Amino acid sequence: MFVFAPNRTFSETCRIADNQRFSVVFRVLTDKALREHGFNSVDGEKQFLRAIVQDIPEIEGEGEGEGEGEGGTRLAFSDALFDQILEFPDLRNAFWRGYRAAVTGAKTGN
Repeated sequence: MFVFAPNRTFSETCRIADNQRFSVVFRVLTDKALREHGFNSVDGEKQFLRAIVQDIPEIEGEGEGEGEGEGGTRLAFSDALFDQILEFPDLRNAFWRGYRAAVTGAKTGN
């Protein structure tokens, strides 16, 4: 059975150039909401990513500390942290690829 929910989200694994993988919770935007974003500039791209990325559940700060993996202290997802993340083009591209692959059904790496 199909259950319609107007506020739809999904999780997708994103990968960056150094092969780190991380889970992202995305919002699905309506066609109308998509048209509100300008994709021809870095600022427009950041605005779109702020609209679709709802959460990055597991983020670790660089350095030594308690936590899993090679990072240090676990960081809570916040607008301020996401603004820092969005300054890196490889990370913006990872979000784009993950969202596009999930929404269009394309496999990562194609």
